[in-house]
Amino acid sequence: MPGWRRRRGPDSFWAGGIARRSRCTRSDGLDDEATGILCQSIAALHAVTGTKEPPDALVPLTRWFRGLIEPAPGAAREPGIERAAAVARELLAGDAHAVVLHGDIHHANVLDFDGRWRAIDPKGLIGHRAFDYANIFCNPDTATAIANFPRRLAIVSEHSGIDRQGLRAWLTAWCALSASWTEESGGTPWTAQAILAEFG
Repeated sequence: MPGWRRRRGPDSFWAGGIARRSRCTRSDGLDDEATGILCQSIAALHAVTGTKEPPDALVPLTRWFRGLIEPAPGAAREPGIERAAAVARELLAGDAHAVVLHGDIHHANVLDFDGRWRAIDPKGLIGHRAFDYANIFCNPDTATAIANFPRRLAIVSEHSGIDRQGLRAWLTAWCALSASWTEESGGTPWTAQAILAEFG
């Protein structure tokens, strides 16, 4: 941890970084700035290319979503989760343009290192690039996520070049997966449920 502090890590990040920007009012324009930084960070990661094939250790999204799209026989799930699972199956079936994904981009995983934003804690996935943008909409807290959703959708679509319908579909799939994980661990997926109810 001392090393992080020397390089403007989590302490300074939470004091004045992306999370604080997002909690400010939309009229301040700071959530727009935070969303743009996250989008630019994702685009920079996706732009990295190499001469070799991606490592076999990367987890394909079909495996990452397996618990959602292949539920245990007889498992009882809410209708909203079932509908989202159907969306996920359709997205993954048509996922022909795979890129290496970070897998967990959000407001606490992009840090300011001496004026340069860097993503940490990658999950090592491979799949459609839209997946990396989905978690932006769920953070840093439920109230902020819901209040800023329409504006964020416009900004992310503009930065990524992905149409809004496509982004919403991937967000629906991600929220359902996140909700299922949270419930399995004994928690209540407030943000994921709220987004699915409002915008899914």
